[in-house]
Amino acid sequence: MRHPTVTIFGSNWPEPRSEPYEDAREIGKGLAQAGITVCTGGYRGTMLAASEGARSQSGEVIGVTVSPWGPPNEFVTQSIVCDALLPRLERLVELGDAYIVLPGGTGTLLEIALVLELQFKGSMEPRPLWFLGTQWQPVLSSALAGQRHGAKWVAGQTRLPVFKFFAKPVEIIEAAVKHFC
Repeated sequence: MRHPTVTIFGSNWPEPRSEPYEDAREIGKGLAQAGITVCTGGYRGTMLAASEGARSQSGEVIGVTVSPWGPPNEFVTQSIVCDALLPRLERLVELGDAYIVLPGGTGTLLEIALVLELQFKGSMEPRPLWFLGTQWQPVLSSALAGQRHGAKWVAGQTRLPVFKFFAKPVEIIEAAVKHFC
């Protein structure tokens, strides 16, 4: 039986002992304790932190990388190597049964937009998007203004993604456990 997988999106800039790094490590650890596989972009920053947290609990960690960018971090247990960025994004989305979005930059914005667009267009069933903090609230409010009022997609069905904002890592972990376990 396959364990549920949560793909974590976030920045590659946070360093160990910084708040974003420690938050990501706590999330990875909590997911692994619940038997949930962690999937990340496989490199440094919050990807490294979530991977480290999951491995501290002997959890499984999938790292999806791009061959020219180098190898995954040392905590990845299953490496998936793509030839370019767009196939990498597709794999990260395909692998996730849910998504956790941490503070990040344009790469994280791209990942959020891809998940939302695929769900809105009916190319994938709605899957939870759980956000840590409020960084992405204004972006989503602006981008989703038209969809918020029941925009119709695919044979008259309304396909609105399930997303929620959380203040603390423990709240996201609890949401994942409730959703999957």
